[in-house]
Amino acid sequence: MFASLPRRATLLALLALGPVLALSPAPLRWRAPAALLGFDGQGRVVTAPLTPDRGPDFARLDVRDPGSGAVTQTLSLPTAKAGPPLAPAWTPDLGTVAWLSQPGPGQPPALHLRRGDTLRTLGGPGQGLEGAQVLALSPDGSALYVGNFNGYVQVWDMASGERVRTLPQKSWGVERLQSSPDGTRLFVGTRGAFTVYDTRTWAAQVLPDAFAKTPHSLAFTPDSRALYVADGHDPVRRYDLTQPGRLTTLPRPTGPCDVPFWQGRCAAGPVTLSLSADGRTLLVGHFNGLAVVYDAATGQERGRQAGTTPFFTTMTPDGRTLLSGGVMDTPLQARTLPQAP
Repeated sequence: MFASLPRRATLLALLALGPVLALSPAPLRWRAPAALLGFDGQGRVVTAPLTPDRGPDFARLDVRDPGSGAVTQTLSLPTAKAGPPLAPAWTPDLGTVAWLSQPGPGQPPALHLRRGDTLRTLGGPGQGLEGAQVLALSPDGSALYVGNFNGYVQVWDMASGERVRTLPQKSWGVERLQSSPDGTRLFVGTRGAFTVYDTRTWAAQVLPDAFAKTPHSLAFTPDSRALYVADGHDPVRRYDLTQPGRLTTLPRPTGPCDVPFWQGRCAAGPVTLSLSADGRTLLVGHFNGLAVVYDAATGQERGRQAGTTPFFTTMTPDGRTLLSGGVMDTPLQARTLPQAP
């Protein structure tokens, strides 16, 4: 989830942020020196150990209980003589895990796959992996999607281990890939365009210009028929994929720009969002450290929490716990999610 964030840009943004809004935080439930990567199909928290000198150590994935933070499962991602793992992705049951590694300077990334106890290395010279930087797996583990900085997405068949399709993009910098819950749609976000593919026909649906900014975060609805997108500047938008042009905008919860950042743009915009597994609760984290909870059906605000870590704030799939931190020397912290009085 957060493994594919452009790390240098994120750190510069955090350093430039300055003070956040002053509200008392909710009581701390647990903390861990770990980086949050995402969740499995049971709503458990997937993390990587956080090292102070080089960020997350993807060689080990820890699966944690969302209520207590206790580690219930550990997955190792060995790469033999290759460099450290990068950009891990997994199926909801954690039965399949894919990751990249950098064998050495000037060499293309290696693509690794773990299915159960079986390890495989896919690709090699001439496979177009130079510039690969983000991965996504279909929910059933049948397809692996590889996003490339140079402006294309590769589709790999997991049964054969072969690259079966390449999806050229209109702009460079593929930074976001996400499969819909039912696997029938694939979101591709680049530095300039958002596209959703039908994975049955590979027909492309280009989202309107309202989305044509850096795709910081997104969430499909549980039925895969709509998605929410946060681009860092404008309010969160909900786009209905079955009725092109139907666009819903959430109200901006902040007043005038209180943290100018880049070329006069306001740094109070939404940078992360997450939707509960039942689709009822939406959490939006803003650049100024404000996290706002919405009723997803009505768009009505239900609560807010200030002082969260920009770019590194989300909630557990059950909609009960706010997770924030897990970057640089800030540990991952779990607090009770703000709710309506």
